[in-house]
Amino acid sequence: EKKTRSGQLISGGFFVVNPEFVRKIKKNTMFEIETVNHFVKKKKVKAFVHKGFWQCMDTKREKDLLEEIYRQE
Repeated sequence: EKKTRSGQLISGGFFVVNPEFVRKIKKNTMFEIETVNHFVKKKKVKAFVHKGFWQCMDTKREKDLLEEIYRQE
């Protein structure tokens, strides 16, 4: 799912799906591996590549960092 190589695309974790996709999700499975890959193989997945600024916000430290960046704009 997420590699450590510089310059490689990552999943920002946002999906827009239709009911067929939702019905395919099974309990106790790895969503990105089993469900998403099922539709990738059927060529029913598209991606939006965002080339602007991006920073995850998973921790308080990252939240504080983003707030500081916002204040400086």
